[in-house]
Amino acid sequence: MRLRIPEDDDECDAGSIEEQAPFLLPSTIKDEPVYLKPSLWTIDSHAIPIFYLLLGFLQSYPRVALRQFTMQDLHASPALQQIMLSVIMVLPWQFKVLYGFLSDAFPIYGQHRKPYMLLGVAIYSLSWICLGIFSAVHPTVGTTCFLLFTGTFGLIFTDVMSDTLVVERMKAEVGTDIGSMQTLCWCMRFIGNLVGLVIGGIQISEAGTTPSTIFLTNGLVPLMVLPSLLYLKDEGNQEHKENNDDNDGNDGKGTATALSSASSKLWAVWDVMAEPWLFRPMLFVFVNAATPSSSDAFVNFMLLPTDKDGLGISMGEYSVLLAIGQVASIAGACLYQWVFSGVQWRTFFYVVMFISLPISLTQLIVIFKMNEQWGVSSFAFLFGSEVVGDTMGFLIQMPILIMSAKLSPKNIEGTVYALQVSTNNIGGSVSGQLGALLTQYYDVTSEHLGNLWKLTLVCIALGMLPMLFVPCLPEHAEHKVKGVRSHGARLLLFGVLVGSLVLNTLSSIVELVEWGGGLPSNSSGTRLVVDSVTVYNATSVNMLLNGHANESAVNGTVNGFVLL
Repeated sequence: MRLRIPEDDDECDAGSIEEQAPFLLPSTIKDEPVYLKPSLWTIDSHAIPIFYLLLGFLQSYPRVALRQFTMQDLHASPALQQIMLSVIMVLPWQFKVLYGFLSDAFPIYGQHRKPYMLLGVAIYSLSWICLGIFSAVHPTVGTTCFLLFTGTFGLIFTDVMSDTLVVERMKAEVGTDIGSMQTLCWCMRFIGNLVGLVIGGIQISEAGTTPSTIFLTNGLVPLMVLPSLLYLKDEGNQEHKENNDDNDGNDGKGTATALSSASSKLWAVWDVMAEPWLFRPMLFVFVNAATPSSSDAFVNFMLLPTDKDGLGISMGEYSVLLAIGQVASIAGACLYQWVFSGVQWRTFFYVVMFISLPISLTQLIVIFKMNEQWGVSSFAFLFGSEVVGDTMGFLIQMPILIMSAKLSPKNIEGTVYALQVSTNNIGGSVSGQLGALLTQYYDVTSEHLGNLWKLTLVCIALGMLPMLFVPCLPEHAEHKVKGVRSHGARLLLFGVLVGSLVLNTLSSIVELVEWGGGLPSNSSGTRLVVDSVTVYNATSVNMLLNGHANESAVNGTVNGFVLL
């Protein structure tokens, strides 16, 4: 795909194209200057898809070993295990917007992403190497919690930088090519997740590898990508480059200039939040993620033994369902890019949401165990519904990811993209809380599953509410929603984001301080099963393999997705 440099009478000039898509490669064909859209597999960009593969691997590889370590070496109760793995390792996710703003406002040697990416890799590797050493010599709960926190911080810091690098390069995509880079990166991420899950599980269960060895290996693996990162092209802001040159040798003036630039970027973010082309799509993203989900209740119903009116799905079978969900997500991402990328977004969302309704209703077939009357086992039925449900789920997520990237203005891409992604994640938190309230209202417990079908039906019905907000979306990736600037919408958006951030952080701190006694509520606030180990295994395995503690329901499907 090529972009022609416009003539003098066109609406924009060549300079504007370079400003919007700085990673286009100049070339000449038949003596006409053209710009060729770059590939992520070039020498200056190949580190990005490699990192996404690594990110997926790192999220799943140490999980089985970490579970064994906390149970057998630290002798941690299920309550303490949940605190360590579902609170400590999740807290750094709450501050993605701050990471993005830091890289936008404070470049290092004129580069906004690459230095912070290297710093994040270094923090992650050092944390896990230390955990490998301390876990073998003198394992303690305090040291483990601290190193898990710093390791996650380093990983998320690097993740935000890589997301922003993709967003910057996506400005070069036009037409049906829009989203191809994100599709590649998400597929690489899912593949890495599967590879890490298989290798980590085999090493623990078959090879007898010790957790400390796996932790040490997990810390060394990221160092393998450092040569690729050194070649990474980071297009720094020209304004910062000039300021750095002017202030070379004048620390006082340089500090003042840096603070002034940071202040201007902060005001730029504040100003853009009032634009209808930003806050209206964000409203849809929030509502779509915030609809209540019955996934926690349904997962625990799956894992309950048959003598307690559950489905009797084993942890091994559940892991298979999670793995096939990852494969189905890859299929959904590729299917959107190859087949549906040219469809108008509003039409696409209406159709997919409508089709998702009967797919979601298949949960009722399993709840009433009608499939057994048809001679189909619960595992086989869930296997099929998982494939279809997760494929449809990521069909919804891909245009949201693309939209978030295309709506991120130049020079503040990191902050605005992280802001939009955080809106989805915060909506997932609200979804969990609403699901918990409905679960309590219908009195769904391990001893009383009679109302599970009512809970599921209500959540499916409420999952159709986002259809009312589809008009808030642009028609396609190169279109912006028109309307009037709204200061009230900006204040509401700011209040929801900051309020949710504060509440999530405070709730995490409270759980850390008060982990004694029984099992605390999981991240979505749901207490379901008396057997705390079953609850912990069911929810945390699902959450950790998806890379975050909060699930965001997608039209009532069994598993939600979180935008990392």
